[in-house]
Amino acid sequence: MTNTALDYDPGGIVRHNLSLAVLLVAACGVLLAPTGSAGLLGTFTEQVSPEGETNATEPSVAVDRSDGTVYVAWQASGTHVARSDDGGRSFVQTPIVDVFGNDVGDVDVRVGGPTPCATTTTSCLPGTHRVYVTSLERLPLPLQTHLAYSDDRGAHWTINEVAAVNPSFIDRPWLAVYPSRVSANQDSVYISYHGFSAS
Repeated sequence: MTNTALDYDPGGIVRHNLSLAVLLVAACGVLLAPTGSAGLLGTFTEQVSPEGETNATEPSVAVDRSDGTVYVAWQASGTHVARSDDGGRSFVQTPIVDVFGNDVGDVDVRVGGPTPCATTTTSCLPGTHRVYVTSLERLPLPLQTHLAYSDDRGAHWTINEVAAVNPSFIDRPWLAVYPSRVSANQDSVYISYHGFSAS
């Protein structure tokens, strides 16, 4: 990322500030090319968030190790996700539409196991992997965690509105996935978060 500042406050809350937009930058000047490509790519920078979205912050990146697909999630008046099928050279927006409207953000994205379908359906593509995104919700319960997942590379999202609930408010809902080798329906999904004390 470029133009990133990392600040710690006494309460232990970490804030990432991007001055322009969410950018994907190759780490250490090189990025491994997707499976099937030879060699390394040179340094590149690709803007992921739409140009007019000037409030994009706190990006999260995940790579599907089976095919090199790159997923980037960020917050900007809600959660946003984009997918790259060419190693980060270009991105397609994959909006998460929630009946409760935009959430607060504070996102994390991870890739799970193989999609649980043998044939293509309206929300599942065989031969791909499930993608998960956590974020803080605004509704139905403020500052709790919801979990969205997609079995069709981000074209459609299923949302669990109350994936993690705490009597206090939640911050930083970080995500870890232990993907099943058989089916994403057998993935182990973990959400850790900072809980504010009820005072």
